[in-house]
Amino acid sequence: MPLKYAGILLSSAAYSKIPTGRTGHESLLNYEEAGGHYGLIPCYLCLKDINLATRECTAYIQHNGRFIRAVIPLPSVIHNRAIHGGRANRMKLAALWKSGVRIYNLQTRFSKWDTHTILSQHPQLSHHVPVTFQFGRTALQKMMRQYEDLIIKPCFGSVGKGIMRLQKSGGLWKLQYKQNKQSSPGSHKWVTKYLGGQEVLYKLGRITRNEPFIIQQTIPLAVCGGRPFDIRMTVQRGYGGDWTLTGMFAKIAPPYTFVSNVGQGGSAASVTETLASVFPGFDVQMLIDRLRSFAMQLVEALAEKLPHLADVGLDVGITEQGELYFIECNGRDLRYGFNKAGMLHEWKMSYAHPMGYARWLLDQRAQLPHGLLY
Repeated sequence: MPLKYAGILLSSAAYSKIPTGRTGHESLLNYEEAGGHYGLIPCYLCLKDINLATRECTAYIQHNGRFIRAVIPLPSVIHNRAIHGGRANRMKLAALWKSGVRIYNLQTRFSKWDTHTILSQHPQLSHHVPVTFQFGRTALQKMMRQYEDLIIKPCFGSVGKGIMRLQKSGGLWKLQYKQNKQSSPGSHKWVTKYLGGQEVLYKLGRITRNEPFIIQQTIPLAVCGGRPFDIRMTVQRGYGGDWTLTGMFAKIAPPYTFVSNVGQGGSAASVTETLASVFPGFDVQMLIDRLRSFAMQLVEALAEKLPHLADVGLDVGITEQGELYFIECNGRDLRYGFNKAGMLHEWKMSYAHPMGYARWLLDQRAQLPHGLLY
């Protein structure tokens, strides 16, 4: 196969740290290894360094074991690994797309309300989503009358930031939330307050006044060692364009909170070992097969409504009865949970599949309709 460039569009923070080698959750060496397998030269981009007028960009590429900045032709295929805010950035992405550059995972942050709506209207999946409303005083009062355990989360939050839990406790409501959003991921700065009904309305009204939130019925998650857990499943398109389940791992909440995200202090563990310990009377392989099938159903339903989807992380809850529930879809799956769980093969494959998809897009370019939703 002839060598071609494949762009990886990074956040400004990750891009700026390439010379130091401290690129956070992005393993450039995994990209390089995967690129070599598919005859691709990975080039690491920042949106501001792309010049659409000249069809050139300034990018980092590997040369003699080091990453150097170079002016290169604009790649015709780019994997978006950044969250781009602001109208100017969105317009530039749209202009790149209209010019013929194939950007997959064009959108990396989805509204939790939108993904809930898509799945709640799906005939086979609607009973696998918790009862959910857009946050508002009336909706909160209704949910407090119907349920004794609720989750309130930002529509656009990630890695568990901003999530709150509201539980009925005698004649009061127990509200749990993280006090300082800027504190370190593993810190224990979680606050518990016991409030009356009107106090809950006032407190949550103040917390949620600057951004959209949703309210959900709490999924009664199964517990491992007394801690709730859910399953992260990485689902990606690879060479050939078909979806494949790259791997899955269990995310187990730390002892001081209900949030299982690894970025909030949760631990990553083998799904097989976790399910075997939690469900000793179940056929674990049957549960895993159900999870695989569920992941494929979810991603196919979401891809019908969310164009250019190619690389997602799905969070799925499982109850003590073995029931499966969709929790959320992550458009920028951070992948490092595989590494933390000791699943090195899956970790490497989570980089290989996107590179395989880039190769396929390049190979099939003449056959791809301009408006193809992939």
